[in-house]
Amino acid sequence: MTVPEDEFRRLLHEAADAAPVDDAALQADLATALDRARRARTLRTVTASTVGVVLLGGVAWTAAAQPWNPPESTPSSTATVTPTATPTSTPSPTSEPTPTPAPTPEPTPEPPPAPEGSDIAYPVCGEVFALPERVPQLSLELEGGLTEWAPPPASGRTGTLTGDATLTNQGGDDVVGYPDLQVYLVVVDTEGRVVATEANPETPTAEYYSQLALSAGDTAAVAVGLGSACPGAGGDDARVLSAGDYQAYGLSNLYGDGQVVLQQAQGGPWPLTISTQAPAVRPDLPMEDRPLLAGAAFLGSECSVPFDPRPTTALSITAGDIRSPRTADDSIDELEITVTAGAPIDREVVFAAVLLTQDGLLVNHVPATDAVASLTMSTGTSLTLDTWSTLTDCEYQPLPAGAYEAHPVLVQGAAEGLVVVARAPSQEVVIE
Repeated sequence: MTVPEDEFRRLLHEAADAAPVDDAALQADLATALDRARRARTLRTVTASTVGVVLLGGVAWTAAAQPWNPPESTPSSTATVTPTATPTSTPSPTSEPTPTPAPTPEPTPEPPPAPEGSDIAYPVCGEVFALPERVPQLSLELEGGLTEWAPPPASGRTGTLTGDATLTNQGGDDVVGYPDLQVYLVVVDTEGRVVATEANPETPTAEYYSQLALSAGDTAAVAVGLGSACPGAGGDDARVLSAGDYQAYGLSNLYGDGQVVLQQAQGGPWPLTISTQAPAVRPDLPMEDRPLLAGAAFLGSECSVPFDPRPTTALSITAGDIRSPRTADDSIDELEITVTAGAPIDREVVFAAVLLTQDGLLVNHVPATDAVASLTMSTGTSLTLDTWSTLTDCEYQPLPAGAYEAHPVLVQGAAEGLVVVARAPSQEVVIE
């Protein structure tokens, strides 16, 4: 079978386009393709166009198989995708959180200095009164209210106002001295003018009967009172004040030796209402009903009896030296006794004395004296008392010459007789 020329040319062009090679190689490939076409002419079912396709496929395959034109690699139907490795970041070291700085504390203000002493207030009837601006070392606080009392019937006296207050040492040092017998009230009306006062008279006098030794920060109970009003301000029926509303202040001087006012305790104002109703009469508290100091030892009032009291109260005493020898008319006077409190002492009334014994028997009486003292003391504080004793026997005659034991003691009165609340070591006294 002869391949038409136009078909032959087309095959040549396609072979050249598919594999541009040299002429010798191309002629060999074409000869091979023609030979295959002739052998297939007996296949009647093959048309000329089919032979052309086979020839073209053979030429194309032969050209593709040449070493100068290696076949492209056929990609696999299933592509293997290698995932790109995600770079692992090296963790940075965990840093500690920066602590929030603590706020700078505000500086604590310095406390004000402890008060020392005081200014002295001088209330004057009819004038406006106010406490000094200076804070006093000794402050007063009223406990409860003030009570009005009527005078005893037919006594000729006026009524009174009484109460109780707390005295506090606000300073940094002990306070020692002779306080007023009580806290004196200064009463003012609604305009602030003084209508009643007994405080701080023009000529103040130290009350040596009352003694105070109060440590820094300690307190003591004190009585409050008023017994007279300014001229024209008193009430009817001997009442100390007319009915109405007032304010009251408290003042109490503290004296040193020589009538010197060391400082003044101050307090108030406190509200005061005088009722229109008549007040009750204040009952008197008998001396024998006042409780004795716990731990006192009974002494009695007898003479020529054994003497060996052993008190265990909160008070202790020491005494100065008693001069010896001496004559019977040489009284033991102005002997200094130091009293020390082992616990708080609240207005205990005592007096100091020197008792004499011979062979263990009491040979003189407790001397009669008005040199009593009301003691208010903090724990650990001390006060000084003076004593006076005559050298007389149980019949109040001069003691005979001889050797005696002198016993400084602190004595308290009772309904059953005297008691010893403190005793100092004895001393030998020779009477010539």
